[in-house]
Amino acid sequence: MVQLAGDVFILRLDTSGQFGWASTLTSTHQIQFDALAIDTSGQLYTTGFFDGTADFDPSSTNFNLIAPPIGYDVFIQKITPNLLAQLPIASPQPNIHLYPNPTKGPLHLEWAPSQRPSKIVLRNLHGQVLQSTTLQQAPAQIQLEGSAGVYLLEVLDEAGRQTTVRVVKE
Repeated sequence: MVQLAGDVFILRLDTSGQFGWASTLTSTHQIQFDALAIDTSGQLYTTGFFDGTADFDPSSTNFNLIAPPIGYDVFIQKITPNLLAQLPIASPQPNIHLYPNPTKGPLHLEWAPSQRPSKIVLRNLHGQVLQSTTLQQAPAQIQLEGSAGVYLLEVLDEAGRQTTVRVVKE
């Protein structure tokens, strides 16, 4: 869980540190998690506070709550395994090839004609969007700006399916 200026980013890794999924809970002003827990049946619980309007649904749909005009409101949220299962899976599609990875800056993205990605979104580990590009043709080249570190590259296809790939910049 990483907190941003107005949003919260939840990241799941498996026991070997491999990326599982990531999602953002957004607010027009501020949202902050104070605690996060997972019970034995895999349900995720969060608690904290927010102001403004906050979307508490980590999927592509919205579940907005509105805080009072002055001050904050508190929340307790339960995210079931069924909802977590609907979040995008991080395993790269076999038809998408990203190289070199690790990179010093330029990334090349190739895909099979049947895949047809329509958009890429590059995020840092705080969930902040660093770059968003509409893809026109294969192959595509992406210039990874910024400092060395780990980034997440989301590849969305025309059907709305998402593949997230971890990218390392040296």
